[in-house]
Amino acid sequence: MGFIPSPYSIYKDTYKLEPRQNLILHLDNFKIEKYYYWELPEYNPIYDKDKLIKEGKKTVEGCREDKDEK
Repeated sequence: MGFIPSPYSIYKDTYKLEPRQNLILHLDNFKIEKYYYWELPEYNPIYDKDKLIKEGKKTVEGCREDKDEK
């Protein structure tokens, strides 16, 4: 195979962290705390067909004006 697939490792009962994840080991009680140091923002697109068409036309007109000025 040549590699160890996630989340497994070469050690028994030991697993790899997920991408963008950190681990804190508290030495006083040996508790483990995992957290994500980076996350993608939630994406909730709102599709308003008329608004998209209007903005698209505005963009095309702006390009035409820029071309005509040169």
